[in-house]
Parts: sequence; structure tokens; C-alpha cells
Amino acid sequence: MRKKVIFLLLLFKGITNPLGAVLLFISFPLLSLSSSAQNLKEDIHTIYALERQINVEEDVRKSAFFAEKYLEAVDGFIQKYPSEKDMGAKFLFHASEICVGLKKPVDAISRMRQLIQRFPKSKEAERCHFFIPFTFDEHLNQKDSAYIYYNEYLLKYPDGAFAEQVKYLRTNAKQDDLELIKSFENKKN
Repeated sequence: MRKKVIFLLLLFKGITNPLGAVLLFISFPLLSLSSSAQNLKEDIHTIYALERQINVEEDVRKSAFFAEKYLEAVDGFIQKYPSEKDMGAKFLFHASEICVGLKKPVDAISRMRQLIQRFPKSKEAERCHFFIPFTFDEHLNQKDSAYIYYNEYLLKYPDGAFAEQVKYLRTNAKQDDLELIKSFENKKN
């Protein structure tokens, strides 16, 4: 009976390739697992399997479906394993990238802020401090917010990995498009 229900669910969702079906089936344990070491391994494996499926799926609709499942799995992982700092930070950062790909920049920023709050000492935290203003700038066209967050990055990481880029982007965030074009033309000449 359970196999029949799963098959109907898969059919309803449009998952027809066998690998997609297996990966979706694998993701079911995330709903009701205990926090044992074996289950941690299974949950990590499931998240990686969903990640791979997003990357190989050619059908955009199915890829978006797996991306949403990935986001759900990461949310479950973060709630279930709050002490898993390295994996949690890595998964949250990748989830924010997926949100940008799904054209959900506000969700991406929310996930990056969550990462900074939960895992402030992770290597991904600095990346988030860079990508938050970049997302405001490039995806939301909120130049003032971007400028503020670029300044925040420079205060927190004056010699950080993205400091030079941030200085450049911060300058551009204060210019309108016409001023940017003029400055590029002046540099060209």
C-alpha cells in the first residue's frame, strides 16, 4: 500500500525518471528521524543527493522541485542538529545560493542572516557578510541597503577576502546607472 501511495505521489509531482524517484523516496526519512549518528549520516546523504539532483536535472520545473525539497531538508537539518556547525553553515549557505537561483533573493538574505546568527565564526559567515549587500545591490536593486551592508562588511573584515571587491562595489552602489557609464567611459579613455 505504501509503495502505491509513493508511486502516485511521484506521478502527481511529475517525477518520472527513476533517479528522481529514488532521491525523493530517500528524502522521506527527514520527516521522522531520531538524532542518532546513523540518522545524521542519512540526513547528510539525503541533502547531498538532492543537491546532485538539482545540478543534473535538465527540466527546470523538476530542478525547482528538487531545489524546494533541498531547502526543506536543510531547514529540517538545522532544526534537528543545531550543534552541527560546519555542515549546518555549509548547507545554509548553499540554500541561500539556491534561493537566489529560484529568484527568491529575500529568502536568500534571510538564510544568510540566519547563518550569521547561528554560526558567526564559520568561514561561510564572512561570505554571507559579502553576499547580503551584493544581493541587495544586484538582485533587489536596493543600492542604499547595499551601501550600508558593504560598510558593515568593511568594519567587520577590513582585511577580509572580499575587502577590495566590497570597496569597489560600495562606490558603485552610490552611483546611479548614468554615473557608472560615465565613469567606465572615462576609465576607457
